[in-house]
Parts: sequence; C-alpha cells; structure tokens
Amino acid sequence: MDNEKRMSLSGFIEKFKEQFPRFQQLAAQESANWAPDEISDFLLVSSFGGALGFEIDSFDDLEKARLFALIEAGVCSEDESTSTAIATGLLEAMVSRSFQFPEKWEMVKSLMGPESIRYVTAWLEADFSFPESSK
Repeated sequence: MDNEKRMSLSGFIEKFKEQFPRFQQLAAQESANWAPDEISDFLLVSSFGGALGFEIDSFDDLEKARLFALIEAGVCSEDESTSTAIATGLLEAMVSRSFQFPEKWEMVKSLMGPESIRYVTAWLEADFSFPESSK
C-alpha cells in the first residue's frame, strides 16, 4: 500500500495497462496518433478516462472494482502531480464522457471511491463564470 501512496503517474499508467490489456491497445493507438512526438502522460490518462466513461458497461464487476480501486489509489497518491493528473485528466474525461449517457453516469458515480467523488462533486459544482470586470 505504501507504494500506491507514492505512485508516480508513469507507474499508474503502467499498472493500468498491465491490469487492463485493452488500455495497452488504446495507449498504442494514442502514441501512434502523436508520432513522431510523444504523447504526454496527462493526455494518455485523459484518453483512458474518456474510453472508460464510454465503455464502463463492457467491464465485468470484478474489473470495475479493480479499475476504480486503482483510480482511487491514483487520486489519493501522495505524489501531487499524479493525483492532480488523475483528477483533472482521467476523472474529468470519464465524467464528461459518461454524462452523455445517464445510465453510464449512474454506474460511474456508484463505483467511484470517496476521494474521487469528493473531487468530482467539487468540480461539477464549481462556478466557472467570470466576473463582469474580466470580460
């Protein structure tokens, strides 16, 4: 568990791909799309989140539990760059994508851990309007 508390973003990505082979294929596709440049880890976890939000119902219950436990570990990482990337990349993309399909959003919402829910709730309730003087 201590290793998960200090999980790096690259470590999270490797663990994600190792435990869920379909994301190896997605990572390869995303890397090819960015060639000859290298895709950033942030964009890669964002693509994982978007795919997960759309395909959540294609995972069995055990896979869903493992997925969301790993996501929660990433959100709770003591490595601030990792926890921030998982929250602002993976979670936001997953929620945005699943929001388009109410039954998928309900499933995603029911599977998230407490820190993931806390972040998503704050993000969804945030006021993104700008004061009149900044226009």
